[in-house]
Amino acid sequence: MTNDKNAGKRTTTRVTYQDKHEGPHDFVLYAENGMVNKWRTDRTIPLVDVLQSFDIFITERGAQGVLSRASKADLHAQFGTEIAEDVIKTILEKGELSETNVVGRREERHNRNDGRTPTGLPSGVHG
Repeated sequence: MTNDKNAGKRTTTRVTYQDKHEGPHDFVLYAENGMVNKWRTDRTIPLVDVLQSFDIFITERGAQGVLSRASKADLHAQFGTEIAEDVIKTILEKGELSETNVVGRREERHNRNDGRTPTGLPSGVHG
């Protein structure tokens, strides 16, 4: 039996769009790895092939911000529309891309080092 530390992990692309008013929020989508750049050059690729879900998240600025689903009011205030497909296209067009590992439903960023073990427990604590 092998102990593969990457078992259950998959790499995904986090697309982050910063608030045009420099407010406290960023808007976030999760896409299939490598698909955003393909979509940016070929808009005939269906969004269902690009995105992991059609959920649009909002977060406080910063790497540690808590994600929640963006409300229609959030979308309208930022993008001038509540139509999710239009908002998604704007985020895909203008957002910044970063690779993220997802373990189950928990995100692990490549550049994050907060002293926690792969289990998510602080160093020295065993579950």
